[in-house]
Amino acid sequence: MTDPAESPSSVASSASGSRRTSQPCPVHSNKRGDLFCLTCELVICSKCVTDSRKHGRHVVETVKETYTRRFQETQIKLDTLDRYIDAQRHNAELRTRLLEELRENEAALIDRLDQIINEAKAEVAEITNEKAIQLDPLRLTTKLKSYYRDELLTEIASLSDGEFLAQQADLNIRCDSLMSTSVHSTLVAPVDCCNVSCSLLPTIEMDSHCINIASNSSFNISYVDQYGYGWSLELEIKTLINTLPTVCLNKLQLNVKMEGSCKPKGNFQVVLKIVHDLPLKTITQHIPFKSLGPPKSRNISTEIADVRNLRNEGFVTKDHLLQLKLGIGPEDPITERNCYQQILEMHRNKICTLKCELANWKKFNISYFRVEECPVLKSKRSKTKHSTVIMDEHGTKWQLKVSINGMKHKGFIGVFLTKCNGSKGWYDYFIELIHPQSEKHNRIVKGCYLFDVDPLELPQFMTIAFLDTFMDDGTLRLRFGTRKDP
Repeated sequence: MTDPAESPSSVASSASGSRRTSQPCPVHSNKRGDLFCLTCELVICSKCVTDSRKHGRHVVETVKETYTRRFQETQIKLDTLDRYIDAQRHNAELRTRLLEELRENEAALIDRLDQIINEAKAEVAEITNEKAIQLDPLRLTTKLKSYYRDELLTEIASLSDGEFLAQQADLNIRCDSLMSTSVHSTLVAPVDCCNVSCSLLPTIEMDSHCINIASNSSFNISYVDQYGYGWSLELEIKTLINTLPTVCLNKLQLNVKMEGSCKPKGNFQVVLKIVHDLPLKTITQHIPFKSLGPPKSRNISTEIADVRNLRNEGFVTKDHLLQLKLGIGPEDPITERNCYQQILEMHRNKICTLKCELANWKKFNISYFRVEECPVLKSKRSKTKHSTVIMDEHGTKWQLKVSINGMKHKGFIGVFLTKCNGSKGWYDYFIELIHPQSEKHNRIVKGCYLFDVDPLELPQFMTIAFLDTFMDDGTLRLRFGTRKDP
């Protein structure tokens, strides 16, 4: 038997020494196969070479030479395999020793980690208790100062101008006493910690308004917040008559309604300030309300103040004017996020719609036409202008005729689209009167028509328009286009 520790090369050498050096020819059994055909990879004899034409021109050498050369090639591969196995065995031994060391140190590492975690927990608990002990007196002091401040503001608001001037020095002393540093406030030092997080309240932008409470009983205010939502606000003066004794009260009431179909869901609030010449007397109210989103919309109605008291306290001027500041917006960060997400989705949908419209408009043959020297609006005169002839990709020629009949600031506009030549059939068209300031105020007509008469002049656009709003230095601008319906 062969020793298991013996190398493959020694095994191969011993095997080559004991191997039979000859074997019978597979074709001629009475001959020894001492030759090897390299072309056919077959053991043959000398008779196969001389008697058969099959191996006559093949490369032939002795079996011993072929065997010696090829056995050496196999021997080289076996030696390489032997070295590879030794390297893998050595690598496995190194990894085994490393694994044993890790297992030995595993328990010690776990104990050390537990110790570090316990020490960190104890340190955090100690700091937390210390800060909590310092924070409780500060909270109490802050609440007391807030209470005294509110009492002071209420007292100041109830004073007349003369009483305020007489008591101003005492009021200033009381304010200074509230701002003095207490023993409790010195206990807490600023904590510099990058991991402190807080919830920021949304900012509400304020708009100023001035209303005349003597001329009307209700005032409508349109308000657009910073998120693009439109709000309709109505300030209404309601007269309430109380008996025993009979007293007439004029209550200022606020009605809030959201405009448009885009209505977010969440908690909102109205911030209302009734402005006074003295900043300390300015009345500020926060009116919360909840929006349920589309299709439901909740309108709020709440009483603000008594108009008679506002007059007595100097909020209303001699010209019966009342100054207000209004703002509407989300009350919490979640509602603010909902607003941003809804507005973002609305703008994305609008962009997709505009892209589709742009792709559709690119298929039209578009031309522009300027109508200059329009009739004087104070006199009733008419004027007709023709555009230059445009030609589409099919060779069809088109022309636009504009007829204007001006009278004062209004005018009658007639637009005639003419097909000068080309094949008959259905055509898509549009005619647009361009507003000089805003594209969204343009007047446009579009449709599809069967042009079966050649030439054809068809009135496609007739309207009563405020010409002074569409004129730009006495010039009207129009845009028109055609496309053959496939």
